[in-house]
Amino acid sequence: MVWNVNFNYSKPVSDATYKYREVQIPLNVAARIPPNRLLSEREWHGIGIRQKPKWEHFMVRGEDRDVLVFRCRLPMNRRLLNCCIGKSALEFS
Repeated sequence: MVWNVNFNYSKPVSDATYKYREVQIPLNVAARIPPNRLLSEREWHGIGIRQKPKWEHFMVRGEDRDVLVFRCRLPMNRRLLNCCIGKSALEFS
C-alpha cells in the first residue's frame, strides 16, 4: 500500500565507502514503523519512499523516529578515488 504523503529528502553526502541520505517522514507515518528493526526495501517503497535500487535503510534519527537514514555503497572506482583525494594528477597515471 502506497501512502499519499510528502517526504523531505536531503541531498546525499558521502564518505570513502557510502553515500548517505536522510528522509524525513510525517509523524503519523513514523508512528507505524516498527521500533525494533530497520525497514526492508519493499517496506520503505511501500510507504512511498522513492530512491534508486541498492539504497538500504541504515538508521533512524529524531526524537519521534521521523528521520530515516539510508546508505548506498559507492562503486569501487569511486571508493578508490575518494581514498586518493589530495594526491596530484601525476600520481594517478
